[in-house]
Amino acid sequence: MISGALTELRPWRRLSVEELAALAEVPSRRVWQELEEGILPGRAKGRTRHSFGPRDVFYLRLVRHLERALTLNQSARRELHEAISRVHDDRKSHPSSWRKTDTGWEFTSVQASFDARQPFAESVKKVRLFIHGKRRIESRPDILGGEPVFKGTRIAVRHVGDLLLKGVPRAEVREDFPRLDDEDLTFAALFAQLPRPPGRPRKSLVSRREGA
Repeated sequence: MISGALTELRPWRRLSVEELAALAEVPSRRVWQELEEGILPGRAKGRTRHSFGPRDVFYLRLVRHLERALTLNQSARRELHEAISRVHDDRKSHPSSWRKTDTGWEFTSVQASFDARQPFAESVKKVRLFIHGKRRIESRPDILGGEPVFKGTRIAVRHVGDLLLKGVPRAEVREDFPRLDDEDLTFAALFAQLPRPPGRPRKSLVSRREGA
């Protein structure tokens, strides 16, 4: 429920542009557009790169949801992002085109209400998956040259994700890697959509079943 947003969408900012785009399921260029328009927050103080949080995931998913029914200009989107931030910071509201309801948001400019429970639930699910998945992986120079793997294994996260993105059935991937559960596979598919960090090119990995 939207009423639980205060605890679910905590105000940390750790996501990169690419991670935010993947979690919100929008192109990276959409994130850059929102940055250029001054809607999404820029670099946090003392940071060298842009960083975002769960609220920004919710905002982008909500906008994507709303744009199925209406066109939102830059001003309307800026007011929506500010309204979401005020609600989750428990700040007093000020005149805005957006008003929070029990199940979503009302856009007073067109006198229309929108149910935001689905994009909210999707945002929470994606963020939880990402946080849990990041805790499940590690990168060590002595294992596959530093390629991110699931902890306690030599299973490359990106390799598993690439298999799923190429259409290999989940059941087949689970058979090949029985130590991974469904959540691991879902995270791997998400992780494989992210660009590799800058650095030396990594060698191609050879696909092997566990125990092979």
